Amino acid sequence: MKQTSLLLLAALVNVAAIAQNGGGSVDVNLGTDGGGGGGATWMWIVGAVVLVLLIVLLMGRGGTTHRTTVIKK
Repeated sequence: MKQTSLLLLAALVNVAAIAQNGGGSVDVNLGTDGGGGGGATWMWIVGAVVLVLLIVLLMGRGGTTHRTTVIKK
């Protein structure tokens, strides 16, 4: 049983190593030709709104503590 699981583990590691050895090429263009990045503005706005709402919600929880009074007879 140990030999079978060791064999399966070795085969899995071998497949993972072969998969990482892909021969694809990556072309990265860092030029400023005006293409792309058009959606970045609305993402910043939405992120800022979510951050402000999160801060407001977390700050508001501190003031809503309820105190109970125990009256002894």
